[in-house]
Amino acid sequence: MKRKTLLAIGVFCFCYCTMIAQSNPQNESGNFNPLAKENLEKYNTYSFKNNFVVFLESDATNNYYFLDLSKFSSDFEFQYFYKLSINAGYNIYYNHGLEPDKAWFVAKKQKSKDRVLNLIFEFKDEAQKKNNTFSETKKNNWIQSQKS
Repeated sequence: MKRKTLLAIGVFCFCYCTMIAQSNPQNESGNFNPLAKENLEKYNTYSFKNNFVVFLESDATNNYYFLDLSKFSSDFEFQYFYKLSINAGYNIYYNHGLEPDKAWFVAKKQKSKDRVLNLIFEFKDEAQKKNNTFSETKKNNWIQSQKS
């Protein structure tokens, strides 16, 4: 297949999946759907009251924590936090209709809420340390290395 055709198919699939996800507040198994339109509307106006993270939702499979991304001092700091979280097996949903300063952190329910909250803060602290110690060149090089 030609590259343009593959790209068009990929864009269609992404848009279709996003549309389906946003049309149902729960997915087919009855679990919470953080990307559903009514959940986006409900939580886009959420006030963190100086908190970085709050536990907001739970279903049979996962616990859902809401993050205030404005607490990161730079894009590098957030990207480093994101990478630590993904490498540890967690999912983070940002954008997808959320305000740019908000994100969902999704953890399997088997992990205790306290343990997950502690890990979130550990990841944030580690990202902050790297942000404070890396030069701007090193930060930019790290971000570029993550894109390839």
